[in-house]
Amino acid sequence: MKVFECSVCKHLEFEQAPEKCLVCRSVKSFKENPDAIQKPGQAGRGELDAKHIPAVQIGTDTFFPGTSDSRLVGARIGEMEHPMKKEHYIVWVDFYLDHQFINRVWLSPEINRPAAAISVKAAKGLVTICQHCNLHGTWMSEKAIA
Repeated sequence: MKVFECSVCKHLEFEQAPEKCLVCRSVKSFKENPDAIQKPGQAGRGELDAKHIPAVQIGTDTFFPGTSDSRLVGARIGEMEHPMKKEHYIVWVDFYLDHQFINRVWLSPEINRPAAAISVKAAKGLVTICQHCNLHGTWMSEKAIA
């Protein structure tokens, strides 16, 4: 899978770069970057993995009960809670469905917990979550909507 990164806001697109960034609206700001996403499981990175890999949760959409095509998709950053201090925090969480960008949630240090959730109108598909740590870069995980 090809990964393209916006040079302005670090937004990622998969397989093909758009003309304009969907997050910061910069034009022609994407460059292919195979190293844009941190690779979990590298030697000596156990605690980094534990604090940065998004845990994807897909459940019943309580905002739209009784609908068959709606899911509440959430991401908790890390199996160990990631710090949210001014000097070290999760900056944003991006949501994708079938590798198509849906939404970015910005987080504030010392106010937010390292988590975000959105309502998605989809009965099936692949959810991808990318999160960006101000010190350790962008991390990703995926989960299918069953």
